[in-house]
Amino acid sequence: KVNARDIKVNALESERKQLLNKMQSVGRRNQELKSELENTTKTLAGAREKEVILTKAIVELEENNNLLRIQLLDLEKNMSGKIETLEVKLKETVSELDERSLLCEKQEKETRKLQNELLQSKTMQEDLKATVERKNIELNNMQD
Repeated sequence: KVNARDIKVNALESERKQLLNKMQSVGRRNQELKSELENTTKTLAGAREKEVILTKAIVELEENNNLLRIQLLDLEKNMSGKIETLEVKLKETVSELDERSLLCEKQEKETRKLQNELLQSKTMQEDLKATVERKNIELNNMQD
């Protein structure tokens, strides 16, 4: 004959199993998010390095452009083609830097999103762990 206490114990055990399954699922998602965050962070670091290199290239191209403009007074006919080439390169580099900056912003936004998701997931996992512990205590108390 099943009594109320046995029903309660069975219900608590069932709930505990469900919570443990959910906690494992949340733990796996945490690992996935952590991996995604690490990959995004690595990609962002690489993009930042490229941005620094491109910025240095822009500065160098601007300095070269300014030097050529000074020399232009004496060599305008011979140097005009080179100046135009450098201006095209400068524009291309600036465009590439703009693209990289947009990519960096997008990756920073994604990083913040993943960090928030990871934090929420960790909080949920902690809440579930606390609930499982409470249920275990209840279950132990009922079995005593």
